Amino acid sequence: MSELPQLTRRWEIYLVHHTHVDIGYTEPQTIVLRKHAEYIAQALDLCTETDHLPPGEQFCWTCEVVWTVKAFLARYPERAEEFYRRVREGRVEVAGLYLQLTDLFGESLLEHALDYGPELGRAHDFPVVTAMNDDVNGWAWGLPRMMAARGIKYFDVAINETRSLGVRPRPRPFYWASPEGQRVLMWHGSSYMEGNRLDPASPDSEQGLAEYLHGLEEQGYPHPAVELRVQGTRVDNAPPGGWLCDLVTKWNREHEQVKLRLTTPRAWFEHLEAAWREPIQEWRAGWPDWWADGNGTALYETSLARAAQADIEDAEAVADAGGTLDVERREVAREAAMFFCEHTWGAWCSTDDPEAFESRAGWNWKAGYAYTAGAEAGKLVEDALESCWEPGGGEPIVAVFNPLAWVRTDVVELVLPDGALRGDAGMVTGPTREEAGPGLHLEDVATGEKVAVARVPVVGGSARRPAQRVQFLARKVLALGWKEYRVVAGEEPGPSARVAVGDSWLENEYLRVTVDPATGGIAHLVDKATRREMVAGGPYTLNQHVYETIDDPAGRERLATWGGPQRDVPFRRRTPGVERRPGPRVLGSASLLVSGGGGDVPVLSTEIILHAGLPRLDLLNTLTKPATPAAEAVYHAFPVAARSPQVYLDTPGAVLRPGLDQVPGTATDWHSVQDYFAVADEDCTVVVATPDVPLVQVNGINTGLWQPELPPANGVVMSWVLNNYWFTNFPASQGGRLRFRYAVRVLSGPFEAETAKRFGQEIRHPLRALVLASGGRLTRRAIR
Repeated sequence: MSELPQLTRRWEIYLVHHTHVDIGYTEPQTIVLRKHAEYIAQALDLCTETDHLPPGEQFCWTCEVVWTVKAFLARYPERAEEFYRRVREGRVEVAGLYLQLTDLFGESLLEHALDYGPELGRAHDFPVVTAMNDDVNGWAWGLPRMMAARGIKYFDVAINETRSLGVRPRPRPFYWASPEGQRVLMWHGSSYMEGNRLDPASPDSEQGLAEYLHGLEEQGYPHPAVELRVQGTRVDNAPPGGWLCDLVTKWNREHEQVKLRLTTPRAWFEHLEAAWREPIQEWRAGWPDWWADGNGTALYETSLARAAQADIEDAEAVADAGGTLDVERREVAREAAMFFCEHTWGAWCSTDDPEAFESRAGWNWKAGYAYTAGAEAGKLVEDALESCWEPGGGEPIVAVFNPLAWVRTDVVELVLPDGALRGDAGMVTGPTREEAGPGLHLEDVATGEKVAVARVPVVGGSARRPAQRVQFLARKVLALGWKEYRVVAGEEPGPSARVAVGDSWLENEYLRVTVDPATGGIAHLVDKATRREMVAGGPYTLNQHVYETIDDPAGRERLATWGGPQRDVPFRRRTPGVERRPGPRVLGSASLLVSGGGGDVPVLSTEIILHAGLPRLDLLNTLTKPATPAAEAVYHAFPVAARSPQVYLDTPGAVLRPGLDQVPGTATDWHSVQDYFAVADEDCTVVVATPDVPLVQVNGINTGLWQPELPPANGVVMSWVLNNYWFTNFPASQGGRLRFRYAVRVLSGPFEAETAKRFGQEIRHPLRALVLASGGRLTRRAIR
């Protein structure tokens, strides 16, 4: 028998055969989607062909994500029972996550991504105890709790450390625990193609495996067995490899010191639980993703996918309050949202050759998921709202619904057709509507109180009917409840102004805001209750725009390449000069308009808004830029004055303190948030809701630092609006008119997660308005 003399112990290799699901990377999505269904059919054939072999040499297959199983069952329904039988035998394993994840999955969507596999297992009498994710570098901290709640005990990951640092030691088992302590046994494995060292087509396959095992011995790996992932070929989306069974049989006949076993992840984890020789370390900490910066390469589509998730949740809230939910449409919207949030964005050559067919096809298909999710989710919530009302045959009504579980007072916006007041109003033939619409106000149906509105003429829908965009303040809308307003002809004077405005300042009963004339950011934000200044002195003002380029011919590849990250990048960072003027002053709201840029810097316009009666600052930014493949990024600064500041990030299922609540080696330069981020000390908390932009950097701009550890917080958080710094997979450029919002709230006292979350959700889930042109009444189910 052949021996491997450099090894000092006997080894057993658990070979887990799978294919990495990388939808659209190697070929356009439509082809990859079809192939993964076919691969499971091929795997079943190989199981049958090798039934005569002994266990360990028989063909085994692992469905890396459960979406592939759904696709297989849809394409080959006649083979469903055969599939279930092989799963029950242990020859095929169904891993529990629907797709490869990114930080764009919100909490509700992430929960849904864990439902299909366990539900399928319960329906067909097989357990789903393992989840698998490959390639990506991190996951939401709430994930262990979600998996444990569904009976998933194991999490098998194989990180691709291209363009990242890394968690060490590797490979190793860990217990990964949620903040509350629910945990899964996690295998932090080597590359998901490490087992392809054994490819018989390679002349040095035996030596390659020996070198790998020798490396484990040298680093102090304590166990005589290890799991290795292996694919049919050394490429993503590879087909099953029938050659593996012959290889294992031949290898085991020729080698005594190293034995190979074809198996599934579950068998490997059961072996770990029974035989691992040392105590297994627990990490009760987050695992932020080094690849999350790619989520900033398409601001418009990313914000659309985030809004679609909120729409789905709002439609479900309407159903909870007595409305009807179109379940089929919800599934279409959720499926599209998940496929946009999935980890593959486009072709392998997306930045090498942005005009190639593969690049264009890949991004158009990927972006289409965001547009499908946006359209279907928007219609879903619209239909759910309408289902709560019966025709009334009376005067027009505006009905306002609160999709959250507490009483709210907030601004409502809607489009009101002129026809609601004066019958057939004709058609607008030009691109915009120039003339003002008819004067109107609202009347609270319950109290008779008159409510003034702000109006802007618009073109209403594809029929091009004249309409008005209406804004008003709805007070004390019940939790999951409705408030009704009659639409009444004639103006009603607005409330006495409680928002004062000057050339460079705004003030309401809660906040005083002063704009810096040089940067256009907010130099001073004073909380009037405590007279405390909330903007820290330093290099940035609040909401200051920073445009970044890389002054090097290598562009994005000066920052990182396939060879790894690079430091000392020659960045150029600019904030253009600005102009400012008073914005529209309507009802109890006032604003300042700030704009700047042009030439080689994108044009940014910002509306800084205060509302009477609302203790928050609204920031509406509009960035207009050409699409350029040259390396670029945009940041907006949020420097908060705080004594011993601490930063808090809202992530799916957990609040994370960057640098403190994370596994060493995970992403430090940037993080991703859901509804908000916050900076707090013992006396005060500043919460920034960021519904459109998920990425932040803590302590200033970190791009190019590649920090092994994050220094203590200094109170500065940079919202990372966009970038095109990836050298594969992600879009090479983005342009056009891009809008993104922030809302800022000052809260007294130390950070309190529930209060901060409520504010973030109020911005993400606005009050919903429904126009009933002929009146109506709530259905019996919707009356509260």
